[in-house]
Amino acid sequence: MEITGWLNDHTVVLSKENPDLPKLNLDELKEFHPRSLYTYDLNTKEFTLLQGKADWNFWGAELSKDKKNLFYYEYT
Repeated sequence: MEITGWLNDHTVVLSKENPDLPKLNLDELKEFHPRSLYTYDLNTKEFTLLQGKADWNFWGAELSKDKKNLFYYEYT
């Protein structure tokens, strides 16, 4: 899990493996699920999916200064 920013006092933005998606097709990564972007509420301990897609990894998310936009890397 990679925490990349704070949405508010109790919610972080993070990247982690998404077990709801099929494992990756690439031979050297076939044991892993793709990484997706989530918010995680520290109070409720709940993850909320922001961005995820089969065979795609989403990483390095950063919020804009006004916290209205999310910038991230995606790759297959």
